[in-house]
Amino acid sequence: MNGAADRTVHAEDAAGGWRWGGAVFGLLLQLCCVAYAARHVSPAALGAYAVALTAVHLLAHLAGGAIAASLDRAGPPTRPAAHAALRLAGITGFTGFAVAQLAAPLPALLLHTPGTTPLLRLLACAFLCRPAADAASAALRRAGRPRDAVLTDAGGQAAGAATGILLLAGGVNPLGLAAVLPVSAAVALGAAALLLSRTPLPEGPPVQAASLIRVPWFEAGFGLLRLVAAGAPLWAVCGLLGPGAAGVYARAAGLCEVPVTVYGRVASRTAGGSREADRHRASRPVRRVDVPTARLAVTAASAAGFAGFGIVAGAGPAALALLLGPGWESATALVPWLCAAGALHLVYSAGCSLDLARGRRRELLGTHLVVLLATAAALAVVLPWRGSGSALPLLACAAAAGPAAGHALQLVRWGRCGLVRVREALRAHAVHCGIGAAAGALATLAGSAAAAPGDRLLYGLLALAPVALLCAGLHEQLPLSAALSGDRPGPAPAPRPRTPAPRGTAGAPAP
Repeated sequence: MNGAADRTVHAEDAAGGWRWGGAVFGLLLQLCCVAYAARHVSPAALGAYAVALTAVHLLAHLAGGAIAASLDRAGPPTRPAAHAALRLAGITGFTGFAVAQLAAPLPALLLHTPGTTPLLRLLACAFLCRPAADAASAALRRAGRPRDAVLTDAGGQAAGAATGILLLAGGVNPLGLAAVLPVSAAVALGAAALLLSRTPLPEGPPVQAASLIRVPWFEAGFGLLRLVAAGAPLWAVCGLLGPGAAGVYARAAGLCEVPVTVYGRVASRTAGGSREADRHRASRPVRRVDVPTARLAVTAASAAGFAGFGIVAGAGPAALALLLGPGWESATALVPWLCAAGALHLVYSAGCSLDLARGRRRELLGTHLVVLLATAAALAVVLPWRGSGSALPLLACAAAAGPAAGHALQLVRWGRCGLVRVREALRAHAVHCGIGAAAGALATLAGSAAAAPGDRLLYGLLALAPVALLCAGLHEQLPLSAALSGDRPGPAPAPRPRTPAPRGTAGAPAP
């Protein structure tokens, strides 16, 4: 029995390692494509492409996740179930393709960017293959071949990137950018389907394709809200300032999204273990989150967000200038402004994960609606300055309003139920903001002594040494060390009990 359990744990660790490798490979490939496109595609074309990509992501979120999720169960899928999933994925993919073709002119009409329509039509071709490719990869993973699933996806990404670069080099500009996703999906589907056909799957009773539809309504709705909130600043920039400014904003925002993505993967892997194992547990989320766990989650997100993005604000402009090449000075100047939004987004996202683990779905939806309203209000405030030179930095600052309002509401709710000490969390935020500000200031000051982007990046990273040494010497006084050790300055205040009124009294609280 122990041997079987050890083999299961080893297999899950190996699958997690392959997923990590695939994620790193995909990130490096994406950075290479960004670097090449920045040197061969105009900012206006990149802005139109970024807007079209956000629209495709909205449709893709609604189209393909439920079918692949239906195959992520314990044990390998039966052959009839895999075939039914592939048929259903083909149907939903074609439906998404048709909807995207019909809706392709809408972003151009709303945002006055006619270049978005052909890009969106070409990007939508990925719907013909991507849902089926995801379903085939999920079946490979459940059949005990996680390495093959990762390699097929990585091979598809490499083929798509190579095709896009070749098309751009041949003068197919900017449609070469939009060809990356369809080619990647087609290659991944072909490789995954070939491997799946050679994989011995257990036989089973016939499966109706409709029975595989598992629509997680909460995940679908909440994910859609998050995509809308994340894309709203880019759409506002494009509508108010034009596609050229949207391209500048998208390049700077892309750099700030990398730390958030990396932290999300690290946190999910560390706290929750393997996602493959998590999918086999009960469908209801775990509702028991103790105070030390919540305190550690909030403090770790605070350290990664405020201290980490302080470093990005100082060294990020030089790194982005090195990545994009000459002519993108406006994008590098926008990085420090976007770092505030990135830090607050990371902290807010960690809080959303904490509320999801507690099963507070209604509170989670309410908080994200507040985020949407705060983002819309902040963007509306910037409207009078849309003709000035400071409009783009102001829009970047407005992107921080939504996560700030959402995290403030999270702290209020956690304080009321006694899960987190609000003063302690604010103190951790202040300490980490100070560390990030010092690191960013030193990196900026040291980088200003050099002219070349590579030298500025090197000097900025070397200037972080005093901050690192100071934090190492005072690590016992830092909030994160206290959270890791479990030390607390005092017990968290218990929620105030509500005294029930006598029976029959108006306004008596419900039991």
